[in-house]
Amino acid sequence: MTLEEKVRSGDETVKYEQIEKARGLKRFAELRREAAQAKAEALAEKLERDKINGLLAEHLPGAQSVDAEIEGLLVQARQFVDQALAVARKHDRHVFAIALAATSAGNEYHPESNPEIIGESRLPEFTWFETRGQRAETLSPGTVLTRLLSPYRDTMSASRRYTEIREATRA
Repeated sequence: MTLEEKVRSGDETVKYEQIEKARGLKRFAELRREAAQAKAEALAEKLERDKINGLLAEHLPGAQSVDAEIEGLLVQARQFVDQALAVARKHDRHVFAIALAATSAGNEYHPESNPEIIGESRLPEFTWFETRGQRAETLSPGTVLTRLLSPYRDTMSASRRYTEIREATRA
């Protein structure tokens, strides 16, 4: 039973000074607790700042701009892509010539003259021909680039990249 409860219950032996002393001690204990809590929070904030500073020190040099390095590699890659697109354009000219002949009446490549050759020529979206069981169709730049990038499709997913980066920074 506390001193205040004793007074309420009629105990006349409890003195005013005892209650004031107990209140003072209680307040003093609260102040000490608040001080300890403030110290703990300050320490936690310092540890968090130290952790962030450590991460910055470790990762900031690697996070600096790599535009020049990437651009150099992209220049090399563009040379190969340009070569692939040139091959595709040459291929498309051959396919288009045969497909156009197969859709134009009055020549030896038209299905009425030569049933082994059929074709369709609709530019820009679609051109193809088929002869002797083999089919050839044009390759648009989009098709070439899609084939180029298809092995990287999974790596282009933002959520997958985030997961990979998160896992790499935890290691």
